[in-house]
Amino acid sequence: MLLVIAAVAIPLLVFPIVRGIAKHALSTSVLHIDASNITFPSNESFTLTLEGQVKKVGVFPAQLYFERPVRAYWVSPRNTTREIQIGHFALERIGVAAGHGRIKQQTTFYIDDQAGFAEFAQYLITQDAFTWRLKSESVQAKALGFIAANKLDFVKDLTLPGMANFTNIGIYDFQLPGDDPAGGVSLSVGASLTNPRCVPLPLALTASSSRAPPDSVSRARSSFGIQIGVLTAGLYYGDLYLGPAQTSSPVNLTTGPNYLHLVGRLVPYQDDPAALAQLSTLFSSYLNGDTIPVQARGLSIALPSGENIAWLSTGISALTLN
Repeated sequence: MLLVIAAVAIPLLVFPIVRGIAKHALSTSVLHIDASNITFPSNESFTLTLEGQVKKVGVFPAQLYFERPVRAYWVSPRNTTREIQIGHFALERIGVAAGHGRIKQQTTFYIDDQAGFAEFAQYLITQDAFTWRLKSESVQAKALGFIAANKLDFVKDLTLPGMANFTNIGIYDFQLPGDDPAGGVSLSVGASLTNPRCVPLPLALTASSSRAPPDSVSRARSSFGIQIGVLTAGLYYGDLYLGPAQTSSPVNLTTGPNYLHLVGRLVPYQDDPAALAQLSTLFSSYLNGDTIPVQARGLSIALPSGENIAWLSTGISALTLN
C-alpha cells in the first residue's frame, strides 16, 4: 500500500518542480543568431536557414519540442498598433545542456500575408534592424530527461540587423570595351557592397510573456542573406540617365562583403549638349580617380526559374545604391 501511495505521490510532488524548471529554462534562455539566409523564394514560401546558440539555460539538461508551427508577427511603422502575422514555420527540437546548446535548422517559411510581407521586405532591405515576434501556444519542455511540461506558451522577440541599403558601396573596376550593338558604348562594372553584421541588439526567449527578463540580452551577429537572382537597374549620374545594367549571373547577397559584376551600356547623347557636358565631367572625374556619385535606381530582379516573386520585387524596388 505504501508503495502505491509513493508511486502516486512522488510524481505529483516532482511534476510541479520539474515544470517550474522547464519554464525557467524557457524564460531565461538567450538566443545568439550567427547566420540566417533566405533561399529558393516563391510567392508562397521560402527556405529559411538559422544558425546560432542558446545560452543562459541553467545547469539542467532540457529539450524543447515545438508541437505546432511558430507564427511570425511584424509591426509596421505605418501602424504600430497592429501586429501583422506575416508567416509561420516549423522548428525542430532544441536541446541544451550545461547551460548552452547549438541551433542549426533549415525550415520552410510560409507567407500568410502577401501585402504585409512585401512591406516587411522593403523594411528589411532599407532599414538598420527589424524585429519579429514569434509565438506558439503548444511547446513541450522536458527537464532532466523525464517529466515533461506540456502546452507552454512561447513568445520570442527576435531582432536582427536589416540590410540598411547596404554599406561600403564602391566600384573597383570600370571598363568601356567598345560600341554596343543596341547603341552607345558597352560597359563592364565591378562593384562591391556590404550587407551589415555585428550589430548589438536585444534578443530573448520568454515563456508566457512578451517581455524578456532584464538579463536576457544578446547580440544578433548577422543580417539576413537573401537569394535574389539577376539584378537589373538603371544607372544615373545626378539626374542624367546613363543606361541599363544587370548582374552577369544570379546573386545571393550574403552577410558581409559582396562582389557584383554588372554589364550594360551607356546610352548615346549625340544631340544633347547638356548631357554631353555631364558625361565629360563624369569621365574626367573617373580618370582623375575622384569619387563618382552614381546611383542604381529602379532595381528589379529575375530568378533563373522565370517566376515573378511579388514580395521580393517590391522589396528590391525600394533599394537605392549610391
